[in-house]
Amino acid sequence: MVAAYAQVEAHHFCACPNEDVRQCVIYDSDKPNARLIGLEYIISSELFEGLPEEEKVYWHSHKFEVSSGTLQVCHQLLQVRVAVRAAITSLKVKYVTLAISSTSSQTCLFGV
Repeated sequence: MVAAYAQVEAHHFCACPNEDVRQCVIYDSDKPNARLIGLEYIISSELFEGLPEEEKVYWHSHKFEVSSGTLQVCHQLLQVRVAVRAAITSLKVKYVTLAISSTSSQTCLFGV
């Protein structure tokens, strides 16, 4: 088991059932033999604000992950055409990063 303060490499693959919710599976790498290490539910700030106060303690904000540079968006996963990859990828990364910074999530890791 990894200590609570340790960093773990985590590759998120997310579904977006609506604009306020993302459901993610977390793997320890992006390789074919990657191990499933967790699940994460990400919600918008609007949904978070509507939670009961006693529930909010189980969620964490993504503001620090974004502002510290800990969160990195993989350019290849943004599905940008090669001819315009540099300009559009840069804009998409900024958009995705800004969108994530205002969210909160609840994560369940499996024996990492």
